[in-house]
Amino acid sequence: MKNIFRIAAVAFLSATFLMTSCKKEETTPTTNNTPSKTDYISMTVNGSSWESDARTKNINFFGTTTPSILATVDADTLTMFAYKTAASDSSMVWVGVVLNANRVGTYTLDGTDNYVAYTNGTDFTTAFMKLFAYDGFSGTLNITEFDSVNKTITATFTANMTSTQGAPAIAMASGKITKVKYN
Repeated sequence: MKNIFRIAAVAFLSATFLMTSCKKEETTPTTNNTPSKTDYISMTVNGSSWESDARTKNINFFGTTTPSILATVDADTLTMFAYKTAASDSSMVWVGVVLNANRVGTYTLDGTDNYVAYTNGTDFTTAFMKLFAYDGFSGTLNITEFDSVNKTITATFTANMTSTQGAPAIAMASGKITKVKYN
């Protein structure tokens, strides 16, 4: 009986030792070190993905070489142009907003003081003439960050353009303005 007790005691102590000496393998959580994309505009246009060119790409706009994303804040007015110049899709987005004193907030897009407009082509005259075919603008622009130190704007938007002149409706959804530099 003493031997069974000794064997049981040795087995118990051995098992306890083995269990305490086993170390759980620690895993380091994986992190995504890919920097998030900044200084661009993206959205879907009538269900198709659209993303502006990088600011470093220059385009010819109305006879002037300009970066493919251009944003200015003049007093209380934000104006932004973004271009996509791919062979299969040459287009532009215009944003215009009369800013409130806080800058951050939701703006109703009505086509007068506040608008987001899209047109194919990057030639100013042609694009401007195409925009005259639209008389209905609606949607919202939500500026979530207005960084006056680094001079960047971050926002989301949805916008619609309609026409009583027969031009096809344009629906812009899931719009993102990501840390676009201004002035």
